[in-house]
Amino acid sequence: MSRMTESGRETGPGAEKRPETRSVLPTLFDGAMGTWYARVSQEPSNQVELANVTDPVRIQEIHRGYLEAGAQALLTNTFALPQMDPLTAGEILPAAVRNARMAMDQTGVQVPLYAGLGPAESGCEPDWSALIRGFLEAGVNRFLFETQPELGSLLPVFALIRGMDPGAQIGVSFAVEADGLTKAGLAAQMLLDEAAEHADFLGLNCLQGPAGMVKLVSSLHWKKPLVIRPNAGSAAVVGNRMSFTASPEYFARTLLPLADRGVSLGGCCGTSPAHIAALARRLAERPVPAESDTVSGSSETVAGKREDNAFMALFEKGKPVLVEADPPANDDVMPWLAAVKRLRQAGADVITISDNPVGRPKADSCMLAALAAREEDILVLPHIACRDKNRNAIRSLITGLSVFGVHQCLVVTGDPVCEEDRSEVRQVYNFNSRRLAGYIQVLNETVLTHPVCVAGALNVNAPNFDVQLRLAKEKIANGVQALLTQPVLSARGLENLKRAHHELDCRILAGIFPVISERNALYLQNEVTGIELDDRIPGLYAARSRQEAEDLAVRICRDVIREAAPYCDGWYIMMPFRRTELVSRIMAVIREQEEVR
Repeated sequence: MSRMTESGRETGPGAEKRPETRSVLPTLFDGAMGTWYARVSQEPSNQVELANVTDPVRIQEIHRGYLEAGAQALLTNTFALPQMDPLTAGEILPAAVRNARMAMDQTGVQVPLYAGLGPAESGCEPDWSALIRGFLEAGVNRFLFETQPELGSLLPVFALIRGMDPGAQIGVSFAVEADGLTKAGLAAQMLLDEAAEHADFLGLNCLQGPAGMVKLVSSLHWKKPLVIRPNAGSAAVVGNRMSFTASPEYFARTLLPLADRGVSLGGCCGTSPAHIAALARRLAERPVPAESDTVSGSSETVAGKREDNAFMALFEKGKPVLVEADPPANDDVMPWLAAVKRLRQAGADVITISDNPVGRPKADSCMLAALAAREEDILVLPHIACRDKNRNAIRSLITGLSVFGVHQCLVVTGDPVCEEDRSEVRQVYNFNSRRLAGYIQVLNETVLTHPVCVAGALNVNAPNFDVQLRLAKEKIANGVQALLTQPVLSARGLENLKRAHHELDCRILAGIFPVISERNALYLQNEVTGIELDDRIPGLYAARSRQEAEDLAVRICRDVIREAAPYCDGWYIMMPFRRTELVSRIMAVIREQEEVR
């Protein structure tokens, strides 16, 4: 029997020696706490952490049930602590450790105890220092950060743990759906590869039943010990409570092959002591493999992948011209298609289509892109905003675009919905533009036979352009190959374009916007975020006729094109009020200047 020191750490024959055994994992972890507590107590599962204090006997009974079932490791009942206020968390934490240890004393079975910690909610900043210190002072220096959607936010926490206790054991377990992605849109293989550089062991848990988890694991490889803890099948609501479908025997039989590959096992939502007992029996009965393999084969990739992209090929031939054609607000698409045709005939290489600019609903950019590509045989660059679409919708859109031969898109975070609409229109924002770009790269690797090229936006008019450069570099790191800038209509915009040209490793298309009147200039200057005009420009348009104003717009654009040409790889013309003839004149200016050079 092992015993505890005054500090609460285990000593004796059964105690783990630190830090030499950091990479060693028990074969069998325990099962669910929250869903099992709800079932046996008839209380809501979201009360389970508080029950450490209010109903300790019940929590000890659950821990004891898993120990008696054969679990070789316990997780503390502290999953939601990162979401709680520090005072409540500080009260619950020592009670949770005490309950787990009481269960060990009651059964006479001493096993490693892991601090189980779930993800923090969006916008929540846990007092990690207090939490980590609380566990260490309670004698727990094994940590499992479970059901995680991403890794980046945990890296400072890992460093904190290493600083407080260099011998601590740290594991991170990701919640991955059937498509191999977390809710943050990150791929399981990428996360395991990255986490292996920082954690002592890795894991996958929740969101899938045993069969789905086994299928997922078969497509992965890993560099550190791995623990797999699926749900007990699919969830269903029975009598206002969650119920799970997988029987203990099915659960154990399905997972058993993973043990032969050196994988540790356990249970997540819907599992019970019966599921762990069934696993323990199967593990005890199986022949011991000759040699445990802790690294699987390589990930599956899409066969027959094509890497060529017509959009990026344009840059090899010269400086492409992109023209933005805003979608109509109704279903009369013929005038819009006619404008696209005129722009193509005038020399546009690509038509870009905005996605509900300023949050106002218009015809869908991706559907219009598919239509224009088919009807006018022109390259199209639909914008995809994160505001209105969740991950499933975006995946469907990208896949559908590829079906129609549209293999490029521009990702933007998206303007927020107007204030007056927010009570009725829900904004989604599952992604920002950087994460969406990374998600599309995952689809390129796992779903699409013809990868999609991703473009992004760059605000050269931002007062703090250092921030824009940092964000642009993050976009490039996530696979963005081209950046379209906001209009260059000021000295600052031009100077920032020069900086971007020197500092960013991607294609840059300079934004060109023909101002058409004094009123238009004042509106842009005062009401449109991201556009900056030299103070002299509005006055230049005073008292001019429409034709005179358009002639002036062409002259201003000519000057911008001449000054920006050395610092860009192409042009992005924004068309005001569907003035295709004006845009055609500007494209003619671009051709003239290219011929001169």
